[in-house]
Amino acid sequence: MNIKEVLQNKYNNIANMLMHNSVTEINIQQYVAKILDDFMKKHVNVAIYCGGYHTDRLFADYVFELRNIKIIIDNNPSKKTDKGYKIISDDEIENNEIDGIIISTFRYRNEIIQLLEKKHSKINYLDIYGEIEKRGIKCTSEYYSDNPYEKYKEINEKSREIK
Repeated sequence: MNIKEVLQNKYNNIANMLMHNSVTEINIQQYVAKILDDFMKKHVNVAIYCGGYHTDRLFADYVFELRNIKIIIDNNPSKKTDKGYKIISDDEIENNEIDGIIISTFRYRNEIIQLLEKKHSKINYLDIYGEIEKRGIKCTSEYYSDNPYEKYKEINEKSREIK
């Protein structure tokens, strides 16, 4: 077997593995929708903490649940593009009368939780992944990592490596 055939076999194995939809993936999508909806119903002025790709995916995947979000909190100056939302820094939370914060990151969620508990302890926050774990599902990556878009993205990247 030549190198191209070996790579093609590996590509096929990865593609088959990635295209398997699990029950857990479906449950996570449903859980996230319910978790977001419940949180939004309990608060008047909710903001999302972090303005990166995770937030873009949340807005795309849960447009109905997040329809009342007007503010994104992000301390990274490169994320100051408005995307139609008011972008504020962490220091401006109280000035904007925010009563609930959705943490929109998997990687930095623990640091943000610590910051919120230290600097903004009177404001409720939602840790999506913590809520999913309360339902018995341990998350090891972002909620959308098993989404078909992410799978096709990885398949296409591997395909380019073969050629």
